[in-house]
This record gives sequence, C-alpha cells and structure tokens, in this order.
Amino acid sequence: MNEKYIIADNKLENVTVDGRIIGCQVGLRIPYYMGAPLSQIEHIVLKIDGVEVLQEDMRIITEDGEEFKMSEIITCYRHFWEYGAKLQVRVLKEGGLSKGKHRIDVDVAVDVIYAPKGFGSIAYAEFTI
Repeated sequence: MNEKYIIADNKLENVTVDGRIIGCQVGLRIPYYMGAPLSQIEHIVLKIDGVEVLQEDMRIITEDGEEFKMSEIITCYRHFWEYGAKLQVRVLKEGGLSKGKHRIDVDVAVDVIYAPKGFGSIAYAEFTI
C-alpha cells in the first residue's frame, strides 16, 4: 500500500492527562483498501528513535475515544477501523518524548481471510516536538 498514507497527518504529539504527560501518540491509517474490525489487526509494531515499543505499553484509541490494550483487540470485532479513518496509537511513557527530533517507524498488518499473507505496510516519519 501507500506508505506515505499510513502515518496520518504526519503528526506525533505528547499526551497530557490531568496536567501530566503520560506518553505520546501517532495516528495511523489502515494499510488496506477497505475497513476491517480491530480484531483483524495482525500486528502493529512501533519504534521510536530505533527502540521498539513494548506491546503492553501501547493503546489503541478509536475515533470515538474508546481505548484498548493491544492484547484486547483480538476481541474487538464490533469496532471497525474504517478506510481513511485515523486510529491513534498511544505509547505510555511517563513524561512523554523530549523536545526535539524523533523518528517513528511503523509496521502495520491486517489479516484478511482471502489473502493468506494479509495486507501490511511499513512506513517511517520524522517529527519535531
């Protein structure tokens, strides 16, 4: 698929809750020409500045604001990742990212029944916070 399309709005930002920076997040678009239930996400691998983020430190935030752990998405067959919609991937990291330049590498794959290898894409972008 189009790698330039995967990272939405070319934006990475720290996330503040109750006046405290709890981590950062980036918006991703589905690497498939249609929408799919969250349960069909085969994997999301995210690296920040070359360091892979642990799956237990990632959260999926849907457009309607629902939050899921990566281990929970296998059961999310009623929540769809629509084509063109941004799915926020939040990384829990106390204090967030430091000011300056950062590189994000993503590997996203969606499991589709009629495509044994699924659909996936690898992309990267550099950001300044």
